[in-house]
Amino acid sequence: MILLALIPLFLYMLILFYFSIGYRRLSIFKGCENTQGSRFSILIPFRNEREHLPALLQSLALLNYPKNNFEIWMIDDDSSDDSVAMIRAFISENADLQMHLINNERKTNSAKKDAILSALELSNFDWIMTTDADCLLPENWLQLFDQAIKKHKPVLLAAPVMYSKIEQTLLDQTQFFEFLSLQIITMGAFGLGKPFMCNGANLCYQKTTFSSLKGFEGNEDFAGGDDLFLLEKMTEHFPERVHFIKHNDCLVQTNTENSWSSFFSQRIRWAAKSGGYRQIIGKLTGLIVFSCNLTLIVLVLISVFYPETWGLALLGFFLKLLTDLALLMNGKTLFKKPISLFYFFVTSLIYLFLNVSIGCRSLFGFTWKERRYQK
Repeated sequence: MILLALIPLFLYMLILFYFSIGYRRLSIFKGCENTQGSRFSILIPFRNEREHLPALLQSLALLNYPKNNFEIWMIDDDSSDDSVAMIRAFISENADLQMHLINNERKTNSAKKDAILSALELSNFDWIMTTDADCLLPENWLQLFDQAIKKHKPVLLAAPVMYSKIEQTLLDQTQFFEFLSLQIITMGAFGLGKPFMCNGANLCYQKTTFSSLKGFEGNEDFAGGDDLFLLEKMTEHFPERVHFIKHNDCLVQTNTENSWSSFFSQRIRWAAKSGGYRQIIGKLTGLIVFSCNLTLIVLVLISVFYPETWGLALLGFFLKLLTDLALLMNGKTLFKKPISLFYFFVTSLIYLFLNVSIGCRSLFGFTWKERRYQK
C-alpha cells in the first residue's frame, strides 16, 4: 500500500524528464539580419516603486535601439510615494525618449490588466512589450525581439527572466532554485510545442492579434494572469506562431523578495491563477508537483510512527533530489548562476512544505499591493 503512495513521485520524475527533453529541443536563438524595423510600445504598470524605478529608468535610457522605433508607457496604479514625481523628472531630463505617464483606469478585478489596457488603447505601435517596474532590461533587448519577429513571424514572443542578485541566504536561495525550475519548465514546454507558462516581465505580442482575440476577455476575475491566459489564447488560435527567445542577451533581471512573508504572498498569488488554466498540461503539472511533495511529507510523518518505513521515505526524497538537480543543471549555461549543493539540499527540504502550504493557502485568496483579492 505504501509503495502505491510513490506513484506521484514516479509521475514527478517522468514529467520533469519530459520537460528536460523539451528544454534541450529548444535551441539557442540565432538572430538574423538586424533591420531594427519593428516598432514597440513598452507598457510598464507601477504602484509605489520608488525603490526600483531608478534602475529600470536607467536601463530604458540605455536601450540600444532607434529612439523613434519605440515608445514607453508608464501606468500609475494609484501610487502614494514619489514614484510619479520621479518619472516626471526622468521624462523632462530625457526628451529624446518617447515616454508617457498616465493613470490606470480601473474597470475589472485586475489592476494590472486594467493598467495594460489603459496604455494599450493609447499606444501607437503594433508590437506590445510588457515588463515590470522592478526589472532591469538588457541593452540589446529590443534588437533580439526585432530579429525574432523577422525570423519567426510570431503573434507572441516570450523570453527568460532571472534574479539580478542572489545572496547566499536561505531566503534568496530558496527563491532562486524555485524560480530557476519554473524558467526551465517554461522553456521545456515551449520546446515540446505545448507552452503553458510565460512571464509578463519579458513578453511581446502583436497588438492587432491581441485585439482580434479580445485580449483579456474571459479571465477578468483573476487579479493576475495577464501573461498566462493570453499565452493560452494565442496558442489556441496560432499554435505555430508562439515562440520563446532562448538567449542570454534578452534576459530580463528582477529582484528577489526581501522577506519570507512577501515571498510566500507572491507565490500564493501565482498559484491562485492555476484555477484558470484551460490547458491540461498546466493543470497536470501543478497537480503532480503538489501530490509528490505532499506524498513525501506524509511518508515522513508515517515513518515517525512506523520506523521501518524510514528507508522508503529517504529513497523517495533522494530520487526527487536527483530529478530536481538534473532539471536545474539544464539552465546552468543560459542563466550563468552558480548552484550551491548545500543550499540545494536544504531548500529542497523547505520546498516540500512550502509548496504544499502555498497550494492550500491559494484557495482562500491573497493580498497584492495592499489590496485583497478573493479566489
